[in-house]
Amino acid sequence: MRKIISIALIAFSLNAFAQGFSDLVINNGLSGRNVASLTVNPSAQPDNVCSGQAVHLFSVPDGGTTNYSYAWTSDPPGFVSDAAEPVVRPKVSTVYTVEVSDGTNITSGSVSVIVKPLPVIDLVPADSGIQIISQNEISTCVFNSITLDAGNPGSNYLWNTGSHDQKLFIQTSGISFDVQDYTVTVTNPLTGCSEDSEIRVNFTFSNCTYGVEEQQRSNLVIYPNPTSNGVFTILFEGGNKELNLEVYSPQGILVHQKLIERANGTSCKSIIDLSDQPIGVYVIKAMNSEINSTQKLIITK
Repeated sequence: MRKIISIALIAFSLNAFAQGFSDLVINNGLSGRNVASLTVNPSAQPDNVCSGQAVHLFSVPDGGTTNYSYAWTSDPPGFVSDAAEPVVRPKVSTVYTVEVSDGTNITSGSVSVIVKPLPVIDLVPADSGIQIISQNEISTCVFNSITLDAGNPGSNYLWNTGSHDQKLFIQTSGISFDVQDYTVTVTNPLTGCSEDSEIRVNFTFSNCTYGVEEQQRSNLVIYPNPTSNGVFTILFEGGNKELNLEVYSPQGILVHQKLIERANGTSCKSIIDLSDQPIGVYVIKAMNSEINSTQKLIITK
């Protein structure tokens, strides 16, 4: 009888030991159920970029059952992914958070990406004589000259003309319709971030004004106007550079041209002789890098 009891006690002790060992395994994470055993260490390469630049996100989970699933989100919101290593192109500085599950346990971690802004470029001139078709296309009179400004003072510039200046002075012959395309790359020397912009400029006769309301951008006085003999007196005040005068026929043909040398700040007076031209409405264009003035000249009987 005593032998039977001893055997029963031994069997009970073995069962108790087995249960205790099983609990020990579970409580110490050997079964993969311990939350603390699953970790994730997210990273980003690179973590400091220009707006729109590609960033590779990495999640590096450790522990658990290794049967991982992923759930990425962002702050500001807008990005979600179930990929282990997604690629993103953030526009602003963003915190990316990944939640990793092994089927039993869940853990999460975050990584920050610093985003530097790109230069903002607006090549459309703020000029009443410009017809805006889109942010990348404008039209103006064939007799006009305009200045494209890439903005962002202190930056580095490269135009498709080879110029490295912030501003680009452009014009056409005034003889016929013309289309000119320009592109510029602006680089911020402090951040190293670059942005491109392009614009198409249409020089047309349909954008010219020959009526009473004319484009006047300088102190240009013409008299007499109209005239019966085709001789006009030109008086100009202000400005610091030589002045180029061009006269175009109603058909857009250049019929007269004159370059006037001027001393700084002084007024100038000159004669435009169109006595060999038939009656009609002509256009005179006075221009340099500072001035752009277009007016009509009228020859009567």
